[in-house]
Formats: sequence, C-alpha cells, structure tokens
Amino acid sequence: MPTVGDIGRTLNRRPAPGVVVIVLALVGAFLVSRGCQRSTVRITQDQAVALGQRYIDFVPAGHNVRIVPQGLPPKRYWGVSYWIRKKNGKGYARCETVLLDTNTGVLQKGYPKDC
Repeated sequence: MPTVGDIGRTLNRRPAPGVVVIVLALVGAFLVSRGCQRSTVRITQDQAVALGQRYIDFVPAGHNVRIVPQGLPPKRYWGVSYWIRKKNGKGYARCETVLLDTNTGVLQKGYPKDC
C-alpha cells in the first residue's frame, strides 16, 4: 500500500499540466496536417485528362472523369476513362481507364486498364 510520501513523490515526477497541453496540441496539429495533405487536390480535372492521355495508345473520342478514393486511410485518385464508341452507337470499340494521384499526377500501378 502506498504511503502519503510515495504519492507525493509520484506527483512530483509528473510533467506540468502546461507541458501536457503543448504535447497534445502538437500531436493534434500533426494529425490534422496529415489529414489535410491526403485530401488536397493539386492536379485539376483538366490536368488529369491531359496527363492520362500520355498512357493510352489511341486518340479517344471522349472521356469521363471522377475522383476515386482507395485504401485505408483513403487516398484520392483521378479516375479517367477514355473511349471510342462503336459505329452502331451500342457499346465501346475501345475503352481504357487510368488512375492518377490527385496530389502528384503519378499513375497508379496496374494502370491503364481496359474498361
């Protein structure tokens, strides 16, 4: 069983409340900054379309663009699909998709893929 003296010595070894608050504030700021970094979109939609065309081997008739979150914690990518429709208008004669990092524009491994 601890004595009153033991309790006093234990309390003296604890950091001051101000130090605890500063440490918690720094940890909180670090976590918030990491979260903001992941959600920032530095590459615009138009830039993603232009960057993605470098990775396909045909001239598309059109494209679709969307933001695609992947992973845990989620990381955001531009998903750009390039296509050429069949002459009869039903389906696609050619279709490929690229996945580009929204911060750097770097192509995700395993892409481009056929639709």
